[in-house]
Amino acid sequence: MRGFEDIELKLSQKAEANIDRLLAYLKRRHTDRPIKSWKLERIFGLPGPQVRQIVGILRRRGEPIASSSKGYAYCSDPVIGLNDTISHLSQRRDAIDADIEGLLRAQSDDGLGDFTAEIMPYQRDFWDIWKQE
Repeated sequence: MRGFEDIELKLSQKAEANIDRLLAYLKRRHTDRPIKSWKLERIFGLPGPQVRQIVGILRRRGEPIASSSKGYAYCSDPVIGLNDTISHLSQRRDAIDADIEGLLRAQSDDGLGDFTAEIMPYQRDFWDIWKQE
């Protein structure tokens, strides 16, 4: 598997032009003053996915950008301040890995893999009806 630093994301010219500006803006927003993504979208005139892509690019470059339900912030103490963000991103990665595993099982012989073993007893009736359709 290649490293995440090797992943190139396609950004619009406008997003490319705003990477350094967004970083400078975030550097003024420490963890005590996070900013919501929608506000960054308005300030820089970018759609949400491009703001998230820029944040991802900056993180891959080693910029300590934290995120929470309160928004994005530049971490003045990365050792302590990034723990919650790292934990959250790890949980998301694990969920994506589980999604991939499920999709790979769906490609197996019958398309079910071991999925039926994971169904709770109260779900079996629904599963049997769905499987027949």
